[in-house]
Amino acid sequence: PQADASGRSQSPANKLAFFRNGGYNRPTLVRLGLAACPGKVVNVRDSVRSWKLYLSVAVLLILTSRAVPIASSVQSLAGCVVDGSGDLADEIRSISSLLPGPDSNGMVVPTAAQMGAWEQLLDATEKGDLATACSVIATHGFPYRIVRYTDTGYDGRTYFLLREDVPISVGWGTYVLNLDGLRDVVIEVPHPGCEWLTEEEGIELFRQVDGRAFMMAGTDRCANTTYSPCSGTTTFCGQEEPHRTSDVAHATQTMFHASHRALVEPGGNTVAVQLHGCNDPDCPDLFISNATCLPGNLGQPFSRTAVLACEGFSVDLADCAPPECSLVGTTNVQGRFSTGSLGSPDFDPCTEFAPGPSQPEQFLHLE
Repeated sequence: PQADASGRSQSPANKLAFFRNGGYNRPTLVRLGLAACPGKVVNVRDSVRSWKLYLSVAVLLILTSRAVPIASSVQSLAGCVVDGSGDLADEIRSISSLLPGPDSNGMVVPTAAQMGAWEQLLDATEKGDLATACSVIATHGFPYRIVRYTDTGYDGRTYFLLREDVPISVGWGTYVLNLDGLRDVVIEVPHPGCEWLTEEEGIELFRQVDGRAFMMAGTDRCANTTYSPCSGTTTFCGQEEPHRTSDVAHATQTMFHASHRALVEPGGNTVAVQLHGCNDPDCPDLFISNATCLPGNLGQPFSRTAVLACEGFSVDLADCAPPECSLVGTTNVQGRFSTGSLGSPDFDPCTEFAPGPSQPEQFLHLE
């Protein structure tokens, strides 16, 4: 292994090249790799270290050189910043078990002002400016704490968790920020609980690729009984109807979407990988898309690598050529935002279909 400019070693066996470009703070080159597909789960809850993903969820390795902020000296600000430790996968599993369920109206729809403040909170926390982050929490009355969490179940790394106080009162989700992350990848889990094991797959994927952030929605997708104004319908909640306001993959007025906007800036180096639990027998084991019918410069090599790595499993890349799995994600608002906003500043991901992938492609939707 040869050290990159961050001091971390890069193994040639991973086929990841690090290109120095006059300093660590400048973008280098995005490279794509894929770990061998794991097999079936065996006693998944007994040992995180022996965790195997149930179906063929490909491990995305996207290497970018990004500026890593230096955390400010941390002070405990009136209980806003607390210390915690344990197995991060157990922590996420525990939080998921407490999420408000269907028809609970457990998610408070945030205002535009609250969403803007939330983006400021994320930005300050990523910069290690916990005084500003706590000021935002206090000013806006967010029922959240910043947990400086040491993950003893994996490699002892310390993360910042934005965790809602219990009992859950707003249902805005859980966010894990990795200030020392090697890869500019955000792992997104919009449907914890109701899409089986995606939260456990997501946190494992986040740790394995040493990603920038992990996002998990704060309620069941069917929690609210009100409907999102965004286009699209679903039968998931029991009948054909518009998506619920608590379905964060299909509603833009959520803290989940505000976090996606803040972390996955259009035209930047960040890539969002959003996990879903395919429940359609007509779909392959792994179905890859970018929320459009036009494969992009990331999905295509990802798909080719997945076919080779996931021998024995079926893999397909969405191009809307029949017959094909219908779960392309064309109404997914994070996918629409990341594929449509770069071309038009007035693009509305709530109601407009993205014309095609952005270049570079920044969103992968995995079923």
